[in-house]
Parts: sequence; C-alpha cells; structure tokens
Amino acid sequence: QKDYAAAADNYEKALKLKSDMPEASFNKGNAKYKAGKKDDAIAAYDEAIRLLENPIEKSNAWYNKGVVLQNNQKLPECIEAYKQALKLDPKNEDARQNLQKALQQQKQQQQQQQKTL
Repeated sequence: QKDYAAAADNYEKALKLKSDMPEASFNKGNAKYKAGKKDDAIAAYDEAIRLLENPIEKSNAWYNKGVVLQNNQKLPECIEAYKQALKLDPKNEDARQNLQKALQQQKQQQQQQQKTL
C-alpha cells in the first residue's frame, strides 16, 4: 500500500519482540529509505549486515546501503559498501554497475575540485 512509515513501524515492533531477525532489519531499511529516512535506513542495513550469515543476502544489504549513501552524495562510503557487496557476491551486477558510476562521480568531483584550486 506504499505506506512505508507504517511498514517501518511494524518492522520495529517485530524487532522489539525478536531482535535477531536480519530479514526484518533488511526490510526495515527498505521501508525507512522509501519513507525518506536515510540515516535510519543505513542503521537498519548495518544491523542486517551484522546479523545476516548468507553471503548473497549480506551482499544485498551492503548494496542497498550503498544506494542510500550514493543518493546522499557520500561517495567514499558508498564505494566501500559496493566493494563489500562484490566481495561477498562477485556476481552482483547491480553493485558492480553502481560502483562504476560512483567511481566516475568521484573522479568528476575531484576534477572539479582541482579546477577550482
């Protein structure tokens, strides 16, 4: 129903009952991101990363964290998140493509900074 704030609240309630549910933390991150609460989304993804054991799922959490960071213009952090995603799942093409975009953005920023010096 696209009520992301309510969904995030429901995940928070579930996590209060059982705090070691990585899927709930992951989904809470997705809901927080969609609700525009980027810092809360990053915290939820960090919790999911801490709890997840499956490398593919953990890679997806790192990838989602990278997307949030990239949209927040936090390029060094998002680049690291994408690299972590690829270490866990070298076949994660979304992470690979977004890493390339982030590296290109970083290069452009550095070139612009050099021009202003």
